[in-house]
Amino acid sequence: MFVFDTFNIPKTLDFGGVLIETREESGSVSYCRSIDEKTVTLLLSSCKQLRVQPIEPLMTPKELTPYLLVEFENSVFIAPGENMEFNLTFPLEVGVLIPKDKGWHLLDCFSLAQKKYSLYGDPSSGLLCQYWKSRWLAKPEDLDALKEGWLHLKIHNTSNRFVEIKKIVIQAHHMKIFYNANHAYLSTSMKVVSKNIVEVECDPVPFLADLNKAHEVFVDTNFLGLGQKFMMEGDL
Repeated sequence: MFVFDTFNIPKTLDFGGVLIETREESGSVSYCRSIDEKTVTLLLSSCKQLRVQPIEPLMTPKELTPYLLVEFENSVFIAPGENMEFNLTFPLEVGVLIPKDKGWHLLDCFSLAQKKYSLYGDPSSGLLCQYWKSRWLAKPEDLDALKEGWLHLKIHNTSNRFVEIKKIVIQAHHMKIFYNANHAYLSTSMKVVSKNIVEVECDPVPFLADLNKAHEVFVDTNFLGLGQKFMMEGDL
């Protein structure tokens, strides 16, 4: 599994399938990341530390969309006025960051999760989303720690009807990812407004104690002007 932490350079990290090596060479720093037979090599003018942490899972293989669609293994049926909480998975993406000014800058990112894409909504005008099929989770130890993060979901049905929910769409630039040494965590909530409308929000605080806040990468990208909530309409 990954070890999420801040490391001093030089450093060699072997995560079982992912090898990261940093070396000091004549006043510069070489960075090398290898997965299977694919290698990324970078040369830095200077660097004393690097941070390995989970990031918003939409940066690889290309930054195509700010939306993640998680389909449930089984449908959820929720009665009027009821609340539900359960745990799912989301695709794990790992960032390697270096210090910049008083913050952190993304140097490299990668994922061992298999990436797929799907449309949410009408085929002619739907949203392009990264697609992920999730099973139910009971404890963090059930995660495939090299490929999956822990998605905690709360649902509140404010409508006066039974509602079936089969998926959730999450905006990446509002994700608040937290982590401990070995696992990534994301907490979201769904508010059922009517049979066909659901508000989705990412929770800004961790749902477990002793978690670290991950540096947000997607806020620096080109997907601007998106609201604080995502409205799922029709296709729940």
